Amino acid sequence: MYCPRSTSRVTYTFIEYSEDWRDQVIDMQHHLWGSDSVTNAGYLHWKYEQNPYLPTPVISLALHDGRAVGMRGAWGSCWKLEAGEDPVIISCAGDTVVAPNHRGRGLLHGLNRTLLALLEQRGFPCVINLSASKPVYYASIHDGWRSVKCYDELSRTRPILKNYWARKLLYAYRKLTPQRVRQGLESGLTWAASFELPKGIEISNAPRIEAMAQLVQHVEPPDALGHVRNQEYYSWRYLSPLSHYRFLYSGTQTLDGFMVLETKPTYPRGTSIVDWEVDNVSRFEKLIQAAIRVAGVGDLHIWSASMPDPIKSVLDQCGFEVSPYRLDEGYQRSLITKVMRVNGTSQETRTHPAPFSGESTWNLRMIFSDDY
Repeated sequence: MYCPRSTSRVTYTFIEYSEDWRDQVIDMQHHLWGSDSVTNAGYLHWKYEQNPYLPTPVISLALHDGRAVGMRGAWGSCWKLEAGEDPVIISCAGDTVVAPNHRGRGLLHGLNRTLLALLEQRGFPCVINLSASKPVYYASIHDGWRSVKCYDELSRTRPILKNYWARKLLYAYRKLTPQRVRQGLESGLTWAASFELPKGIEISNAPRIEAMAQLVQHVEPPDALGHVRNQEYYSWRYLSPLSHYRFLYSGTQTLDGFMVLETKPTYPRGTSIVDWEVDNVSRFEKLIQAAIRVAGVGDLHIWSASMPDPIKSVLDQCGFEVSPYRLDEGYQRSLITKVMRVNGTSQETRTHPAPFSGESTWNLRMIFSDDY
């Protein structure tokens, strides 16, 4: 498949990804994933070849003079859309990048159109995106996507970091310090923080996959709309080579609460609470206090869109406020979707989901988005 496009006397061709383009994709993704080619190769393999819901890569490429200069990918996700109904496989778009010398020439539209055509061939009736940057968001809305649910991100900033100079120093440290040195320092801080955790809270670098999935199944409302969080998902999701995860656990013999913290060397703006579940509010309060200690001096971020009011009250008491990164009225980070015209039968989807619509009981977590 290709869609020739000429822009300012420069011709681009849009094609479907194949293994022949692997090295060029890894090199091009230095602009998005990071500068380490080994890590980028591992991320491509993990996300597009080991995905439990769509193990065959679906990626559109933009070519110029035989070189890949743009990419937009899609991987499989598994969502609960209705109580009592089986989960459904939905394609999720992201990893959009255009080489700096080719930006501003309309490549995003061609990449998006080609990707949608590839997904239509596979029988997907809709596509979602949970990590659209500002340019991708505006281009998607212009192409007929619609915003479904904003994330309402909250952040907690220590008082000293509200000073401009302190934030600049912290950002410079995270940006310039070698990754191995940073990981060593953070591991040391995590070890030190473990001695100050609230009673009954433990910290680990490894997920308790079975126990976490069982707690989610026990606690999550049956009518909640969200990504499936079972053993299959957790066994894959927490292997992402771009992120470093730390796991806080509540409960001795039986897990009654957990909280997952994520840091990313290529995105040095703090720590994110990407996943959590508890059986009561007091458990959440203990875990959030532990997360504040473990996060150190950096900002702490969490999505609040689907939280019950008692949980939000705990965050308010702990100093969480509307994130300054989300105050652009024209651009709100959110789940966006587009309905597609299906041209063929699918061999890779279990059923055809109805598009996201109407009022739903949401249960959103950062871990659903590939930003984390």
